[in-house]
Amino acid sequence: MKAPICGVCLKSGILCRTCLEKFESGRVTETDIKVARALLRLSGSIKSLRDIDMQRAFESDSMLAIVCARGDAARIIGKSGLTVKKLEKELGKPVRIVESGGDMRAFITDLLHPVPVHGINVVYRPQGEVLRVLTGKGPGPRVPVDDMRSIIMRMFRKDVEFSVFRSA
Repeated sequence: MKAPICGVCLKSGILCRTCLEKFESGRVTETDIKVARALLRLSGSIKSLRDIDMQRAFESDSMLAIVCARGDAARIIGKSGLTVKKLEKELGKPVRIVESGGDMRAFITDLLHPVPVHGINVVYRPQGEVLRVLTGKGPGPRVPVDDMRSIIMRMFRKDVEFSVFRSA
């Protein structure tokens, strides 16, 4: 399993100099380490987790988003969602799995699924760039907008606005 920190630090609970530098510079967060260690514990009993590439993890008040390499989402979710359910139980929060390697639109669309994304625009303001995400009403459980906003803001380092598309 690939993780934001080395395998020795992942297993030992102590960060080596290189991983400590990543942590102190902000390239790796406590959430990244917590999620990587949970995945490592589960990989002992779930073989499909042994070959994944977990890249980042973002935590909000009510959920976690795990960013993995393209093609690894299905392995983390597992058959009928059993693996992700075990991960949610271990971490104590609902988990969203998002694949990296795509563009910003693909990331946001995957994160907001099953809510349809009709458009993403970058609005330039004197205070800086703002991502405006135009969504539709979708089925399924409602995830607080503020949680999605905070995850997208941390991922892309831009302010985010949501608006709902209403067809005539």
